[in-house]
Amino acid sequence: MIWGCLLGLTLGAGTLAASAAEPPEFQRVDSEHFTVYSEAFYPPEGLLNELEGLHAKVSLDLVLFSPWAKDAKIELYLYKSSDSYRAQPGVKPWTAAQVDLARRRISAFQSPDLRRILAHELGHLFFDDFFLAASSGSAAGHAPRWLTEGVAVNMEWDYGLDQDRPFDPERAAKRMRPLPEFLAFDYQDDAHEARSVSDWYIQAYSLVRFLMRRFPGGLFFDLCDGLRRGLPLEEALRRAYGTAFPDLTMLERRWREDLKGG
Repeated sequence: MIWGCLLGLTLGAGTLAASAAEPPEFQRVDSEHFTVYSEAFYPPEGLLNELEGLHAKVSLDLVLFSPWAKDAKIELYLYKSSDSYRAQPGVKPWTAAQVDLARRRISAFQSPDLRRILAHELGHLFFDDFFLAASSGSAAGHAPRWLTEGVAVNMEWDYGLDQDRPFDPERAAKRMRPLPEFLAFDYQDDAHEARSVSDWYIQAYSLVRFLMRRFPGGLFFDLCDGLRRGLPLEEALRRAYGTAFPDLTMLERRWREDLKGG
């Protein structure tokens, strides 16, 4: 079941900017942090409460990256079906949701997986904005793909799935790539099989979880700040974690040892 879940994720989530339509027939509802435009006459029951709950949980992890989120409004354009969503200009046919960072807007469609998709996309919105705000450095306003997807999958797994599908580190470790190969992997390359992309997402989840959860949160923020400033990964690691990770070799060794320990 765990593999099917992440396969759906890898084929169903995106961070490309979407040009959501604003037809007058969309129904608008508001909460403290969200404005929802629903194509269906009635949005899903309890949607605003669920959104606010996700907002509170994601904020606990990512508040340092998104201080704006305390007071800002996020727009959600919720389409009634996948066909309606994918008919919009600029939407990739393989996505289930897209984020427009500049407008703080999420576009998605109603489905049984909506909660986990929204948790994933809120992770992107809160985290990626930190890099978008960068004014200099070789990061050029974009987080490394392994990092942003790893953060988003952690938000999805912790708050969108509610531990219904526990992570199996022993099984996952058997399919994980050597770290340099993983970091160089382009999951958007059409030449890759779906299973290899799914494995890459699992590895991104595991590595980011190790860096976020096994050490004080401020160290993970320092790592991301270094990358945002354009530092190479090894230098950003040393700057943030000190002697714990003097290089990528040590990072991989300690991360894989942690996997074996569960």
